[in-house]
Order: sequence, then C-alpha cells, then structure tokens
Amino acid sequence: MMYMKICIVYYSRTGNTAYVVEVLKKAFSNISVDVDIYRVFPIREYSRPLHINPRVIYDTLMRRGTDIRFDPEKPMLENYSIVIIASPIWIGRLAPPIQRFLKSYVTSIKNLVIITTSAMSIDCRRIEKNIAELWSLKPMLCINISVTTIKDSTKLKQLINDIVKKLIEILGK
Repeated sequence: MMYMKICIVYYSRTGNTAYVVEVLKKAFSNISVDVDIYRVFPIREYSRPLHINPRVIYDTLMRRGTDIRFDPEKPMLENYSIVIIASPIWIGRLAPPIQRFLKSYVTSIKNLVIITTSAMSIDCRRIEKNIAELWSLKPMLCINISVTTIKDSTKLKQLINDIVKKLIEILGK
C-alpha cells in the first residue's frame, strides 16, 4: 500500500459528526494510515434550536459561511494525500463553518472527500453540485450518513470500513 497521510476537517454542533470522525480515525489507524484531525468552530457558536435560528439560515443560504477558528491550528493541506471534510447538513447544505473553510482553502485541496451527517438520508449529488458551483471542486467521494446509522454502532463501523477500503482502492489506482 502506498503511503497516505489524511487530514480530516470537521464541524460538529450536536456531536454526531464528531462521533463519525472518531470512528473514521480509528478505522484508518487500524490499517496504519496517519490521520490528523482539525475541528472547525464558528467564532460565534450557533444557539438552538438550529432549524429556526435566523443566523443559521442567513449564514447557510446567503453568506455561505461564517468566521472560523481551528483546533488545534490551521492545517497545512498541501501535506496530505486526502482531505476529508465532515459536516452536518443544514438546510440541504454543508454547515457554514465548513462552507467558510472550503471558500478559504479551496486552492490547497488535492483530493477531496465529503462525509455528511443528517437526520434524514440525502442525495449526495446535490451536495457535490453545490460544491462544484461554489468552489469548482469535484469530490472523489461523497457519502451521507444518517443519524439512524450513526446510532447503530455496528452499521456505522461497517460503513466507515467500506469508505476506508474505497479510498484506498481509489488512491491505489
């Protein structure tokens, strides 16, 4: 297997996306792939309830992002074989902190993978189209994981293992 170093950049407001990232990191570490994780935060976090928060609606649909900070620091994306973006879906789009990340770092991303989390299953073609229109990026893989799958640890681990195998297969070609 070729050497891979993976960067995961994610935002998680409720913990679902953070949990998916944790399972993903473990799956990669089980096959000795280096993974660095960077959490993106809005400078001003969103209050609940999210679905009727005017700032969420404005930042998601109109502004297409919000001011962000990183934990631990800004990633040096050119050092990674793959950049995995993990984001909840809000109003049919990536969460505003992830939108801002993509807007700010689009030129540094070589191989992009999108993993989204949502209450309902969604069609990733819509997300891919939005990413192409806004940032001229074509993800090599886009997967949506519903909350139902996240809550079933066996299903989630199997799906994550399938994602890892697919990425290794894609990069190995």
